Amino acid sequence: KQELEELPDAKWMVLDRESHYSSAMYAGSASQMKTIGQIVPLLFFLVAALVCMTTMMRLIDEERSQMGIFSALGFSKGKIISKYVIYAFIASVFGSLLGVFAGIPIFPNVIYWAWKLMYDTPEVYLYLPLEAALLGTLSFTILMMVVSYFVARKSLRQMPSQLMRPKAPKNTKKVFLENIPFIWNRLNFTSKVTARNLIRYKSRFFMTVIGVAGCTSLLVLGFGIKDSIAQVIGVQYSEIMLHDRVVVVEDYKQTPDVMEILEADKQNKLVAPYMNYSSKVYLSDEEKTIDVYVLDDTYDDIVCLRKRNSKALLSVDDGIVITEKFAKNHGLSVGDSLKIESMNGYKATVEITGICEMYFQHYLFMSNDYYQEMFDEPIKTLEEIFSLETYKKRRTIED
Repeated sequence: KQELEELPDAKWMVLDRESHYSSAMYAGSASQMKTIGQIVPLLFFLVAALVCMTTMMRLIDEERSQMGIFSALGFSKGKIISKYVIYAFIASVFGSLLGVFAGIPIFPNVIYWAWKLMYDTPEVYLYLPLEAALLGTLSFTILMMVVSYFVARKSLRQMPSQLMRPKAPKNTKKVFLENIPFIWNRLNFTSKVTARNLIRYKSRFFMTVIGVAGCTSLLVLGFGIKDSIAQVIGVQYSEIMLHDRVVVVEDYKQTPDVMEILEADKQNKLVAPYMNYSSKVYLSDEEKTIDVYVLDDTYDDIVCLRKRNSKALLSVDDGIVITEKFAKNHGLSVGDSLKIESMNGYKATVEITGICEMYFQHYLFMSNDYYQEMFDEPIKTLEEIFSLETYKKRRTIED
C-alpha cells in the first residue's frame, strides 16, 4: 500500500503503428519509391516511343519502291498500309509482353533486396499488375499503329511511278545564322550543310535530340544514385556514427552485469550507456516521429555531431541538436523551439541549438542534464531504459 501511494499520477499514452519510428521510416522510403515510380516510367516510355516512331518512319521510307510495285500490281492502299500496321502491332505487343514478364521479377526484387539491408522484412511475393501492363501495352501498340498508318498513307498519295523512284531530297532553307554574317562567313562548308539539314529534317532532329536527352538523363540518374549512395554510406558509418554495435537492455538492473561483460572484452575500447526512444514532434500543423538520443559526456566517442559544410562540432549541453534533413523538411533553424515527448510521454518545449550532418533517418540529440531539466523526470527513469553502446575503434591498415 505504501508503494502504491508513492507512485506518481498515471498517464495514458496510446501509440498506433504509424507512431513507431521504424514504421514511419519504412513509410517514408515507400513514399520516395512511389514518387520515382511515377516519373521514371514516363521518361522510359517517351524514349522508347520516340525510338520506335523513328524506326517505323524510316522503315516505311526505305520501302517506297516496294510500296510503288504493290500499288502498280493492283494492291489496294488498305492492304499495303495493313502490312506495316500489322508489323507495328506484332512488334509492339511482343516487346511489351517481353518487358512486362521480364521486368516484374527483376526490378522489384532488386529494390526489395536493397530495402532488406535496412529493414527486417518478409519474403516478397510478386503479382502481375494487370491494369498497368494493359495500359502500357495498349498505349504503346496504338501509338505505333497510328504512326505507321499515317506515314504509309502519306507515302501512298503519290503515283506508283513516283514511289518506285528514289525520294527527292527536300528543298534547302535558309537558317537564321545566315542573317549574321559575322558567324556564317566563318563556318566551313560542312558546318553550313549541317546547319541547313537541321532545318530541313525537323522531325528527325527533334526526335533524335529528345531521345538522346532522355537516354542520357537516365544514365546520369542511375550512376548518380549509385555514386551518391556509395559515398554517403562511408561518411555516415565511418565519420558520423562512430560505434560498431548496440546492446539493448530491457531491465535496468542488468545494466551493471552487461557493462562488466562488455568491458571485459579487450576488443571493446569503450562501453557507453545512453537512452534512446522514439518521440513525437508537435509542429504547427502536423505531428512527426523522430529518434531521440539522450547522451552522457562520452557522446563524442559514439557520434560525431558536426555541421555539414564547415565540419564545426556541435554541443548538446544547452539544447537539442536535430538532423539537417528534418530541419529542412519542416523549415526549422537554430533558435526555434520544438515540443517533444519524454520516454514516458510527458511533453516539453525544447530549443534547437544546432543542426547536424546526417544522411540516414531523423535524429534528435540532447544531454542527460538537459533531458532532466526539461521533463523533470527522476534519474531512475533514465536507468530503467538504459541502452548500452559498444564502441570499437576501427583498426588502421598497419594494425
